[in-house]
Amino acid sequence: MTKGKRAKLVQSGPRDRTAKRGLVAIPARCTIGERAEEEVLVTDLGQFGCRMHTGAVGVTKTETLILNLAGCAPIQGSLKWAKGGALGVRFASPIAEDLLETLCSKQSARNVVPIRG
Repeated sequence: MTKGKRAKLVQSGPRDRTAKRGLVAIPARCTIGERAEEEVLVTDLGQFGCRMHTGAVGVTKTETLILNLAGCAPIQGSLKWAKGGALGVRFASPIAEDLLETLCSKQSARNVVPIRG
């Protein structure tokens, strides 16, 4: 009898993709590593991370990201994944639930269809 392959993806508690997230369309600014700050569009926002769209090329997982959303303190994070101009960002510290609800309710994107790369 052969052994099955081990699962490559393991849920990591509250930081996994099952955490509450909202579809949004929030223009923001982001600094990646030592690069100049640039405009981004946050299209998916959760307490532990977000998806944003940018023209940044060659971003690595070792570079720190600083996300600046209007009305809140800068959010530090790191790259989780990148595909077709979209970056998955994991926040260094979770954002407060009340702030998440405020941002999602003000910037709801019910009519925005996420771009799949």
